[in-house]
Amino acid sequence: MQNVKIIIHSYDGVKQYWKYMIFLFKKYWPEMIENTIFLSEEESVNELQNFKTGVGAWSDRLITYLNQCTEEYVIYMQEDFLLFEKVNHEMVKKLIKLMKTKNIDCLKIGDEAIVNDWPINRTEKHKTMSLIDVPTNYKFYLSHQPISIFKRQILLDCLIPNEDPWSNEIIGSKRICNRGYSFKKIENHYIIPYMHGIIGGNFTDDAIKMIKEKEPTQWIW
Repeated sequence: MQNVKIIIHSYDGVKQYWKYMIFLFKKYWPEMIENTIFLSEEESVNELQNFKTGVGAWSDRLITYLNQCTEEYVIYMQEDFLLFEKVNHEMVKKLIKLMKTKNIDCLKIGDEAIVNDWPINRTEKHKTMSLIDVPTNYKFYLSHQPISIFKRQILLDCLIPNEDPWSNEIIGSKRICNRGYSFKKIENHYIIPYMHGIIGGNFTDDAIKMIKEKEPTQWIW
């Protein structure tokens, strides 16, 4: 996929979980391994391309990388999102092409109901291909960060120095709501199948269940 970079944004405080997230990512999205950058603070990551941002606020570290990134589009995800099935890579390519055609600034994937439970309870409604406008009074915030495809410059414009991700969700959404950006979401949990597996700096019980089920002999717990 040309002119697209996946950003996995993390911090060194959860480095004990990186091997699980990266293993699942490489297994379920192998087409993008060479187009993925893992943002750490000072710790090294060998399994993917690694960019060390240095220690600092969440937004400062992301800004540091985005200012030297040259790709037009970025797929933003954090280390607490764990892939559990093969990504529909061809559909992601089609969505990016649609973003270019429709001049969409950001497309949020599976935004409304990021799943935490295992096994995942997906229904037919989670197969939708409808693009939904994200209104400026969106209750889950314009800057809420599920896995999202951004125009790189738009993501950079949404950030200010010294901001944590929770402030960015609330204050950042108020900051950008009148800028006329085109933010859309697609409530499909089959394009990029992922669950929210790290809460409060620790694996959830359901994340451990998922990893044990998917890779029962891979890890010693």
